[in-house]
Amino acid sequence: MADVAEVKKLAVEAVKNWYYERGHREIAKKSKAKTSKAKGKPKTKKQTGQKLREASRSAVSVGLVMVRAMKEKYPLSNADIHTSNGQVKGLNGDRIAAILKDHQISKSYSKMGGRTTRATVPDAQDFLRRVSRVDGFAELPTEERKLVLDACEEWLVGKVQEFFAKQKLEIQVDLSKSGPSIVAGILKVAKERKVGGPVAQHLVGAKLAHRYKDHPHIKIDNFNTMAADQHLDRDGDFRIGDTAFHVTVGPSSLHFDKCAENIKNGLRPILLVPTDEMERAKHLAEDKGLQDSISIVSIESFVGQNVEELGEFTKDKVMPQIAAVLKEYNRRINEAESDQSLQIKIPKNVE
Repeated sequence: MADVAEVKKLAVEAVKNWYYERGHREIAKKSKAKTSKAKGKPKTKKQTGQKLREASRSAVSVGLVMVRAMKEKYPLSNADIHTSNGQVKGLNGDRIAAILKDHQISKSYSKMGGRTTRATVPDAQDFLRRVSRVDGFAELPTEERKLVLDACEEWLVGKVQEFFAKQKLEIQVDLSKSGPSIVAGILKVAKERKVGGPVAQHLVGAKLAHRYKDHPHIKIDNFNTMAADQHLDRDGDFRIGDTAFHVTVGPSSLHFDKCAENIKNGLRPILLVPTDEMERAKHLAEDKGLQDSISIVSIESFVGQNVEELGEFTKDKVMPQIAAVLKEYNRRINEAESDQSLQIKIPKNVE
């Protein structure tokens, strides 16, 4: 019987070769050789790079769909691979999003999944052919074959993570503005990228970790933002002493239910929300009769004012504090999140 570890190694290598040859190098070569039809001039570096990224995403999308198809059924026939109108079966944005969600990646990677690209069917057939030809793969029992395909999927997901890692959040830090205003700017960029929740949670975590870095007895947890509190037996997003911190960009009745549970357990809850959600949060607290038992604080002031305090309210001293919090934020993202595009590109004026 074939050695599963060896088959896994060879299969991943086959996927790598397929990716670079079909989804990367070949398209890159064509992109460099082509000229702009409109102007008759060579394509710019930006145009070539964009086309290369699109080709890479298309290849990864095809690979992910094929791996899932091979997990569900093997061997595959041509009818299992493509539809009558020449599209790879299951190759669409929703399918890719569902696969990536299994790997805790919630961002949109490829809206179309590459399904309109003419090369996707040959790519899919080539993917199946290369993996199937790996010594011992076809003879493996179903469960062991799935383990091999899991490894192939992990490698492809790694390319997705690399793609996002190159797209860090870009912010501007105007040191003439107050700390809360600077934090508001970060949250605004995060909201535009539709990652407001994860950024807010890790920003608060970074602030707390930086604030208590010289207190080894105080541990600031760092969890993946897709993990629900109740599944991890947590009192909130963070816990210091007898205080539970809850961070959200969209307060709801459920958040106050958690706060009420904290109070029953002898804890003091603090709910951190964006400034523009303060009034709504206060109304929800009143509806629950918890307005005198819960501290509702804006994320902007909670993080921003503390940075100013640590910097002794002096611009030259505040700057390194901002840099330290942002670096700690990036460290925490790297440690806890699959989606590395949540990292912040630290501006040169504070770095």
